[in-house]
Amino acid sequence: MLFRSSAVWVAMGLLGVFALDLIVTFARRRINGNPLFEGDRSHVYDQLRDRGMSIKRVALTSAALQGFLVATTIVVDRWIGGLWAVVVLVVVAVGFLAVAHARGFLTRTE
Repeated sequence: MLFRSSAVWVAMGLLGVFALDLIVTFARRRINGNPLFEGDRSHVYDQLRDRGMSIKRVALTSAALQGFLVATTIVVDRWIGGLWAVVVLVVVAVGFLAVAHARGFLTRTE
């Protein structure tokens, strides 16, 4: 029954940007040998700001990604449902991690 509850999937979709940022931040800290639970400025939005994006553009980019995740969550739940919804969401997360790596968000800092 858990896999058919659209409320659960929508809730997970609403936390999508935060969860993906957490995954990227933990991966980066692990790669660099930094403590996982200490604060720093290695979050994706901090890196986007450091790369010259305006606050407005970072916010709009985050909102667009969040909208994509919510829409994907709803579509997957309505059309596919069940355990396949978990598979699709994991594929989206792995894809995001691959893009983050390709864009240098996981690079080792010296």
